[in-house]
Amino acid sequence: MKKTLTAICCLALSFSSFAQIKSGEVNSLLKKTSARYKSMKTIRAQFNIQFENLKDKTNDSQRAQLVVSGKKFKLELEGQKLYCDGSTLYTYSPEVNEVQIDQYKPEAGEINPANLFTIYESGFTATAAGQASIKKKNLTMVDLTPVDKKKNYFKIRLWIDPSTNLLQMGKVFQKSGNNIVYTINSISQTPPANDKEFVFDKKAHPGVEVVDMR
Repeated sequence: MKKTLTAICCLALSFSSFAQIKSGEVNSLLKKTSARYKSMKTIRAQFNIQFENLKDKTNDSQRAQLVVSGKKFKLELEGQKLYCDGSTLYTYSPEVNEVQIDQYKPEAGEINPANLFTIYESGFTATAAGQASIKKKNLTMVDLTPVDKKKNYFKIRLWIDPSTNLLQMGKVFQKSGNNIVYTINSISQTPPANDKEFVFDKKAHPGVEVVDMR
């Protein structure tokens, strides 16, 4: 799961010298952003993910599609699809036509598809990190420092559009020297998700090998 969600996006960023925002405004923006996503019964997002190894100076990127409804999610990556109904995780590999079934028990504070847009709600100290102009949008940058220093990352930076209260990009700075960035290309609430989307359909994959790890 952690490898699946490890990535950094290559973007041409143009940083501007806007006035520094105050800490109170940062907390207000995060609350508005959280409320915006929580108001969405269904979140459908398309984004780019890329893994950057600073030591070896190598990059690996791919596109992804995500559907989230509460604690349920479906994540489609290149060569892998993940389905989760909130308690069971199905990891399907189309190349070998195999699905692995596990109990889904995410650790507290762990970045996962279900909390990708709201992980900042608790367990972090938020500080202003300036502003940036990306694709003609003036975005507010917020740095999140985890309270738990045992995490494998030491900072998460968010780029939020204050005019829509939507997250545009998020970058995870890992202690290993690998950075994680998610760049949101599009987000929608339609069509509404149904429970069947979050469960792997064996009938739709004839001959699939099932590996039940529960």
